[in-house]
Parts: sequence; structure tokens; C-alpha cells
Amino acid sequence: MIEESAGCVLLQASSHSLLALVIRVRQQGFEIPKGHIEAGETREQAAIRELQEETGLVTSVQVHKSIGFLAYRFEKNNDTIEKIVHYFAATTATPLEFAAKPRNTRELRWITATELETLPLVNEDLRSILQTAFQGL
Repeated sequence: MIEESAGCVLLQASSHSLLALVIRVRQQGFEIPKGHIEAGETREQAAIRELQEETGLVTSVQVHKSIGFLAYRFEKNNDTIEKIVHYFAATTATPLEFAAKPRNTRELRWITATELETLPLVNEDLRSILQTAFQGL
């Protein structure tokens, strides 16, 4: 079985550097907001929806180019699932506004490219996706 998901790296310029938003859902490690693509959604629409659902973001965002994908396998109910996650960069032209942090999200963190070098991630392959996001805009 193949599952397809989409995720989004929200980027924001600060006075000194570019920042990327990551989340911590599990006990250990940070990740990029992502989730399944619902029927009738494009990858980009799913990426935005998941960003909003997992961060509480209420501000509209603009999705930019693809910044890569990850493919991996896992076991679920004695079936091997092949998963492909498509990632996109996003920005906003208006001030960021967040509702309450979602219950399943332990932490939201803005990071710089320098902080990314030592940030614990749930999957080490996410590091190159985040590096691409920092380099792409």
C-alpha cells in the first residue's frame, strides 16, 4: 500500500536571518508539519492545511516551489506501508497570527539555518529538506 502526504516549511525573515518553523509532536525530535492528502486536495493545499492544523496558524500563506520529498516504509496492522511525503516552502505577506497551540503539538520552534545544524530531528533526512528551504528563497 502507498500513502501520500504533504508538508510545509513556513519561512519568515527576521531582522538578522531567515527563520523556519518546526514542530515537536513526539517526545524526542523536531519535524516539519505534514499529513495525509485528502480527497480532492492538491499536494500544496494539503501542505497548507496540515501547517495550519499542526501549528494553529490562522494567517494565510503562499506556497512556493517543492523543496523535496521523503520516501520510507513502516509497518501498520501487519501491512508494509510505503509513504511518500512532498514538502513545500511557504511564506506570508501579512503578520503571523496563531490560535491556541494544537493539543497534539508539544512545541513550536523558529530556527535559523545555523541552529538546524544541531537540532534533533525525528528523521535525519529532514535536515536536507530544511536546508533546501533556507537556500531556496
